[in-house]
Amino acid sequence: TVASGRISVGDEVIFLPSEKRSKIQSIEGFNVPGQNSIGTDHATGFTLTTQIFVKAGEMMCKADSVLPNIGTQFKANIFWLGKSPLVRNKRYKLKLATARIPVVVKEIINVLNAAELSSEHKDQVARHEVAEVVLETLKPVAFDPAAQHPGTSRFVIVDNYEIAGGGIVIENRTAQGGHTMRSNFDVDWKTSSVDAVARAKRIGHSAVVAVIYGKQADLISQELERRLFQDGKAVYRLGANSPLQWERLVEMSYILADSGQIEIAAIAGDAHDATAIAEPLSRFPVVTLDSAHVTVAQAAEAVLNQA
Repeated sequence: TVASGRISVGDEVIFLPSEKRSKIQSIEGFNVPGQNSIGTDHATGFTLTTQIFVKAGEMMCKADSVLPNIGTQFKANIFWLGKSPLVRNKRYKLKLATARIPVVVKEIINVLNAAELSSEHKDQVARHEVAEVVLETLKPVAFDPAAQHPGTSRFVIVDNYEIAGGGIVIENRTAQGGHTMRSNFDVDWKTSSVDAVARAKRIGHSAVVAVIYGKQADLISQELERRLFQDGKAVYRLGANSPLQWERLVEMSYILADSGQIEIAAIAGDAHDATAIAEPLSRFPVVTLDSAHVTVAQAAEAVLNQA
């Protein structure tokens, strides 16, 4: 759906947050004649002049327009409707534009006291309260502050499969301490002069990333590391329980796998979280394992089949 402005055949477009670019080749619609342009509030399809892969949740913009923000942290005003209070460091799901992404509350700045119309500092946001918070997403997301474009600043938060709150983005906070996983891997790194084949020949196996998730992830991953190490493999395990640590976990896993080792990443999340962590590591063979349904022996076999 076109949220604002117009899009025309021949326009150069950019998809955010991936920053992939192409040009509009045609504008498509069901049982309608061909169109050269289309405007706000129309749901439409289109083809591109170059073949690119665009993931669900991307925002398409004209390349010569004022572009939305891209970030992992932003300040927001939120109205909470959930049965349970909104608390820091608990994982929720954010729905913003077309993006569906895990999110945590990094900071509760203040909560409005509806009775006295005054602000106060609290550790949680109760039902029917309004608050100013800082949210942090697991992956970069595209958005606009409400002052620039209200339509792409609005969001809802889902808790236990129910819409529990809604709000608007006030400002991007990423530049004040956050960063995007994309920037860590898409820059022009001066990488090692030793290639993966030479490393695999010296070490005796190829690099593999094993992402283990669930309540038993710590136990399974520790036992898996021990078994592979005893088997003579170059292996290292990293674990992170808080979503705030997962981005750093991805960075370290990437570096360890790039050195030719078997990297085991353990998280106390679900399959969706494991997929989000595995995505930036797809340069390497990745094995994703549910700790509730795999034994150490099965995990070792899955890893070694890729090594």
